[in-house]
Amino acid sequence: GELYKKICPSLTFNAPHTCDWMPGLEGGVPRIGFVSSFFYSHTIAKLYKELINGLPNGRFEVFSFSFSNFKDEWSSYFESGNSKFFRLPRDLARARQCIADAELDILYYTDIGMEPLTYFLAFARLAPIQCVSWGHPVTTGIKSIDYFISSKLIETEDSSEAYSEKIIKLDGLPSCVARSVDFSIVTSKTMRSGNNIFCPQSLFKYHPDFDELIGGVLRTMKNASLKLIDGTHPAWSKLLKKRMLKTLSDVSDRIEIIPRLNGSEFTQMLRDSDVILDTPHFSGGFTTYQSLASGTPVVTVPGKYMRGRVSLGIYKQLRMLDCIAEGSSSYIDITEKLCLDSSFSNKVRDKIKDNQQYIFDNRSAITQHSEFFEKVMFAS
Repeated sequence: GELYKKICPSLTFNAPHTCDWMPGLEGGVPRIGFVSSFFYSHTIAKLYKELINGLPNGRFEVFSFSFSNFKDEWSSYFESGNSKFFRLPRDLARARQCIADAELDILYYTDIGMEPLTYFLAFARLAPIQCVSWGHPVTTGIKSIDYFISSKLIETEDSSEAYSEKIIKLDGLPSCVARSVDFSIVTSKTMRSGNNIFCPQSLFKYHPDFDELIGGVLRTMKNASLKLIDGTHPAWSKLLKKRMLKTLSDVSDRIEIIPRLNGSEFTQMLRDSDVILDTPHFSGGFTTYQSLASGTPVVTVPGKYMRGRVSLGIYKQLRMLDCIAEGSSSYIDITEKLCLDSSFSNKVRDKIKDNQQYIFDNRSAITQHSEFFEKVMFAS
C-alpha cells in the first residue's frame, strides 16, 4: 500500500467534504455508502444484500455503488432495494467523483483485494469514516481504511496485530445471510453411501498442506472417493492434478475433478455428500453456509488468521462444535466418523437442522452494524 502511494500520489484523492466534516453538522441522518464490484450473482451480493437493504430507513440514508455492469436477479435486489443505487464508471477518477458527490459520512467496502478498481479506489478519502469487511478476508494495508469489521467468533485475542485497520469485533457474524430457496427445491432422492466426500472450495484455496489431509482421509477409508470442482481457469485444474499425482500418487485414482456445476446441480451435490471437507488456511465462507443449509456437515481445522477461521465462526454461531478439528489427525478422525458412524452422523445432521435459525436470517448483524455506525459517527 505504501509503495502504491509513493509511485502514484494521485491515488490519495480527498473528497472536499471530508476536510471540514463534523458529525451531525448538516442535520439529517447519517449517510452510509456501500461499494463493490460484485453486486450481482456473486458471493459478495449474497453476504451483504440483507444488511444493505435491512438498515433502518429512519436512522440512515443508504447508498449502493457498483462497478459491475452485470444485470441479473441479484443485481435487481440492489437496484430496487432500500438504498439509492449507482452504477460507477469503470474509470477511477470519475468513480471517485461520483462517490464524493454523495457527501457520505461512512463509506463501507464489502471487499477489498479481489479486483483492482475497489482496491485503488480505497486509497482515496471519499468519506470521513471508511471501513471494510470480510468479503475478502485479509487486511488491506491501506491507511485510508479506518476499520475492519469482523467478529469475536472468528478472531483470536491478538488478531489486531494482523490488521492495518482498527479491528471491530462484532458479537456475532458480520453478515445476515438468507437461507436460499435453492435448498428447498431439490427433488431427487438423496442417497448416502458413507464414502462420498466433497470439497466445493475454489482451487486457489488448495494449499499444499491440504494434500496431507486428503491423503490421510483416503488412506484411512479405503472405499472413499473425493470430488473437487474444476477451477474457473483450466490451468488451475491442470496444476492441481500435476501436484496431486506427486503428493497423493497412491490415492489419486480416487480423486475426481468434476466440471463446474449450475446452482441446482451444486445443491444436489452438497446434499448427496456424506461430508464436506473444508480447506486449511483459507476456509469456506458462503460455501460453508450453503453446505449447512443442505444439512451436510463440514469438517474444518481453524487456522491462525481470520481467513482460515470463518467456518469456525459459523459453527460457533450455529452452537455446534462437533466438526471442528484440532489438527490433522482430528480432521481425519472426524471425517471418518461422519462417514462410517451413522449414529454420530445423524446426531450432527439433526443439530445442523435444528440450529439453522442461528445462522440464517439472523438480524443481529444489522442491529450491530447500526450501533457501530452511530457510535463511530459521534466518536469521531
